[in-house]
Amino acid sequence: MRSLIHCMLILLLAVAITPAHGQAWRNEPTSVEYVSDTWGTKWGVDSEATNKKKAALVAANPDKKPTSMRKQYMTYTKIVLHARDLSIHVPMGPIGGFVRVKSDAKNLEKLSDKDHTCPDLTVVNLIKKAPGHKCGLKIGDVIYGVNGKSFTRMDWDVNAGRKGSFRDLGTAIEDSEANKNGLVELMVRRGTATTVIKVQLPQIGGLSKTYPFNCPKSMTYYDEICDHLASTQKSNGSFGTGIIGSSVAGLALLGHGGSKYRRNIESVVDYVGRTETMKAGCYAGFGTTWQIMYQGVFLAEYYLVTGNKRVLPVIQHLADVAGASMYNRMENKSGAYYGTFGHYINPDMDAQETVYKMSVITAGIAWSWALASQAGADVPIENWEAITYHINRATGNNGGMGYCGPGGGSGSHPGVSNSMLALSCAPKDRRHDGNLKKLRGFLANEDNFGSVMINHGVSVTPFYTTSLALYRTDKRAYRDFMDYWKWYITLTRGPDNYALYWDMSGGGGDCKLGVDTLMNAAIGIMMGAANGRLFMYNDGDKSKKATVAKRSKKPMPAVVRAKKPKANSIAAIDAKVLKKLAALTETGTLPRMPIRISKTRATVALVKASKDGTLTFSAGGKEADFKFTELTLRDRATITLALAKAEPEKKALRGIVGFYMECAGSASRAQKYYDQAGPDIAAKLRALFE
Repeated sequence: MRSLIHCMLILLLAVAITPAHGQAWRNEPTSVEYVSDTWGTKWGVDSEATNKKKAALVAANPDKKPTSMRKQYMTYTKIVLHARDLSIHVPMGPIGGFVRVKSDAKNLEKLSDKDHTCPDLTVVNLIKKAPGHKCGLKIGDVIYGVNGKSFTRMDWDVNAGRKGSFRDLGTAIEDSEANKNGLVELMVRRGTATTVIKVQLPQIGGLSKTYPFNCPKSMTYYDEICDHLASTQKSNGSFGTGIIGSSVAGLALLGHGGSKYRRNIESVVDYVGRTETMKAGCYAGFGTTWQIMYQGVFLAEYYLVTGNKRVLPVIQHLADVAGASMYNRMENKSGAYYGTFGHYINPDMDAQETVYKMSVITAGIAWSWALASQAGADVPIENWEAITYHINRATGNNGGMGYCGPGGGSGSHPGVSNSMLALSCAPKDRRHDGNLKKLRGFLANEDNFGSVMINHGVSVTPFYTTSLALYRTDKRAYRDFMDYWKWYITLTRGPDNYALYWDMSGGGGDCKLGVDTLMNAAIGIMMGAANGRLFMYNDGDKSKKATVAKRSKKPMPAVVRAKKPKANSIAAIDAKVLKKLAALTETGTLPRMPIRISKTRATVALVKASKDGTLTFSAGGKEADFKFTELTLRDRATITLALAKAEPEKKALRGIVGFYMECAGSASRAQKYYDQAGPDIAAKLRALFE
């Protein structure tokens, strides 16, 4: 038995240090580290702690079996995700960390839309070395105001868009970045004492009045989001989130248009469209229509943007499989489920789930069919008429659409926005403009903007589908929507300029899809409007192009891009870093900091550097050698950053990190390290570029 365990350990260690082939991007030099291990650092209903609570729940109620898998999941979600004293955890944006606000209600069952909360925000989490942490903010601090103004009381009314503390904080941060050189003054209560903590944020300016258009700040945010997504992509092309999360991330990268993400996008296509994935995720009888929807949308967009015909057979197959699983598609329209879909491809599964005529997924399939038709797929007219018949029947008098039928309040945005995308993306001979106008009446109404984040356990997806739908159908309402949620966009932007997740609706659906991937992809898709790369943002209609051009009178300011290094400049910097590493090895002072490089599958430690440029890394008792010059530029930046952290007084090392990052194509990240190095060092390093 011991020998078996010993062999397994050796095998695991060997895999850990085996070079990872075919992976275009890995982690950036800095990874997020938290001061505390409280909730907010670990997401998902499948965490170890959650599984223990699930097991305890089942053990305590052995005879009580939920009537369906869906109800069982929602029961767990209610108990586990709301077991935090009815609190909501929200990121502090570039300050770095999470705060929570607590309801006055004593239990979830008594919580109503009219319950209010104490406006104070309690710090539950801080990101190490982020501006908030460096300026003295501590876990447990209670923030009761910002920039000299106390927070307004937060409202639980979902249609109010969580007005109060969160909006006040996000608005103040954006105002400070735009008008106060990045200085945010937090009014803090620590125990019985009160104080003002001044947090200095990077001076990056504010969002333009037309953001994401003509806005360097939002474009930089988009760049960094795409860098982050690319760095988290797995070797099989997925993002560790299955078909749905990977498809949405693929849309965000596709919408960027940057050539450096081409390999990442092709990897997503390979993952989402390959036979093995479809068999495992969609077509084994237990696959979901949600997967088919997102696969279809992403692959159709990929074809419409690139013209690559290799995905056309898969697009057609997805459309055919969805058509075969539609309820009563050829029966009389008086049937209750005519033209509808449930969760599953296999109707028998939905019969067991007692979930029928789900308007939100029916509209989603219509959206994927519309794009498939634009890509040239054959979607039978009788299928299209059946599905649009249900969309019309499910639309309420005010244009709202509930999860499974007519509605009008919170929960309407996914169905309405999916329906609008379907009707506006469809070929002109299949559009139903009358119903589109009715749906737009709901979505374009500012009174309905606030409830976009509360939708059946999904708080992220409706943001990008709503912005897409409004952009295609009502530019003025699109502008109002983006302005309304500017404070939200600000709070999602973390210290490293990629998006941090909100917990606003119980998060059940978000957690199943991968909150980090989903949050970054959603914001990325929203920012992608400025590029007009996706078909959904620019469908080739000349009149639409003219509208956008007229609206954006000024040309978009040039975003800072990485320059090309001069000949031999990289070799010269490599020699300096290697000389430093070898000297530290000889004196026995080489820092053994855990790092991640693209050559290995695990966190490793640098244990030795030879004068010939060979670096020795260790993980789990095993060692491997790599030539420094054979490592990627980002890997070299990672190693140099480890040195810089060990010797913080040597600012030149920070500048070299910036040099490597700019050589790797990330000018915005390079600027961060140039600023830390100081103007003199930065000027010398910039002179190494053409």
